[in-house]
Amino acid sequence: MKHFFNYNTDQNKFKWPLKQYFEKNNIQLYYKIECKNITLLLSNKFIFKNINLTISNGSLILLQGLNGSGKSSLLRILTGFIQPTFGYISYVTNNFKNVKSNLDKKNSELHYINHIDPIKTSVSILKNLIFWLEIYKLKYIKYLTILKVLQFLKINKLKFMNGNILSMGQRRRLSLSRLFTISNPIWLLDEPTAALDINFLKTFSKTIQEHRNSGGLAIISTHMNLHIEQATSLRL
Repeated sequence: MKHFFNYNTDQNKFKWPLKQYFEKNNIQLYYKIECKNITLLLSNKFIFKNINLTISNGSLILLQGLNGSGKSSLLRILTGFIQPTFGYISYVTNNFKNVKSNLDKKNSELHYINHIDPIKTSVSILKNLIFWLEIYKLKYIKYLTILKVLQFLKINKLKFMNGNILSMGQRRRLSLSRLFTISNPIWLLDEPTAALDINFLKTFSKTIQEHRNSGGLAIISTHMNLHIEQATSLRL
């Protein structure tokens, strides 16, 4: 997927990339995920069973529950990293219809950020972000664009410093930088607010709302109250 990040310096805010892309190409985004009777059994113990949910563009589901309740496992099932014991998932979109969980076919539409920040501590913050962009095959993204993302995340002054100097909150923001540089409509986020301070937590909540307004969808596990309107909570 191409990169469509824009930054309005006059108003000091983002022009949201996903919305810009679909408006530019006159595309009506349609995306729906349906989970039918998703059940996970590990070591003869049910982690969860008979999970049924439907989420479409513009929607947000907050996964909540105690540690070990299966929030992370459900997200990993949705990405295709692990398979459920029973049940199935279907994806309906403009690009392909009724496809069962298949990471290869949907990874161009999906952002998955887990609770462990994959920071390379021996290289610079800038190189960390460039490395992720190369994984997404965005080799020709503008350097200025990268700087603007780091500036928005308030880690621009540290861009040439190695990842090992970052605080936990800064590491988390660097991990979240992928959301601002690649216009994927599906966000699957595992505890994205961990270690974020109160000010950036508000910024992140606005980011989620902008993503939804642009036609994206999100499934997020969190212990925090994100204060986002019209969010659906699923307690495991």
